[in-house]
Amino acid sequence: MYVQWLFLIMVLYSAAAIVLYMINRSVYSSLLQALRKWLYALFLLFLSVCFFFQILSMKDWPLILQLAAAAVFIDLSIFQTPNIQKIGSAEFKHSEWIEQTIQHNERTLEYMRKKSTAFSLIIQEEEDLMPKESSLQSFEDYERSITAYVEIYTDQFDFHVKLYHLVGDDDYHFTQSIHQVLGRLETIFNISINDKQHVTDQLKQARVHSFNEETVAVIPIYGHYSYLLILSARENSVMEIDTLHVINLVKILEWRTQSKKSEPGSLMAE
Repeated sequence: MYVQWLFLIMVLYSAAAIVLYMINRSVYSSLLQALRKWLYALFLLFLSVCFFFQILSMKDWPLILQLAAAAVFIDLSIFQTPNIQKIGSAEFKHSEWIEQTIQHNERTLEYMRKKSTAFSLIIQEEEDLMPKESSLQSFEDYERSITAYVEIYTDQFDFHVKLYHLVGDDDYHFTQSIHQVLGRLETIFNISINDKQHVTDQLKQARVHSFNEETVAVIPIYGHYSYLLILSARENSVMEIDTLHVINLVKILEWRTQSKKSEPGSLMAE
């Protein structure tokens, strides 16, 4: 009876570890050594209790060996999982996964460096790259200027840019305007936005939202005009650094345009 309880505990423990692996591999990897130690700790605790209450004795050594073999088997099959192609060199799948994660992170960091370099070059060549005829007089003119300037960055990473003007004299109509844009995004990108009200509240607080495995980013801009700037990726995902760079480019263009407008003798000032 007690042996059956031990097997049941081991099975439940293994099942919990598998669920953790499926839900969050990073947490599983960081806890892997602790999970293995707890497995053997449970086994030793069970034996200690059985010996203390004289449920088992040294005469039961065949059963004890079977229990030990079961613990080792669970450790190897669940927590170690030998890779058949590399078993000769004693490499294990969890180590391979960690290595792949490190390589992925290195590629991501390198990609982020390229994005930062691209943004820095745009800032350095601001005078030459800034649209010559930027205007804030109408949203159509503003949209053309913003799109042209932002695309200097986004075209380098194969992103598509689209602006959606938000209108509404009160909170209700402004909220409805956001809902309409979200509805259009569901149709265009074939996505489902389950809690539109929550997303709308976040956007009204100027918080960026990503959808469709981060291939679509919705950037709320509240400056001279209120609108949602949509970044959609054709290949790689839209990273947080991309949204920050785009927001900064928008602010720079608005500031430069307003500065030109206030200059004495400026046609815009007239």
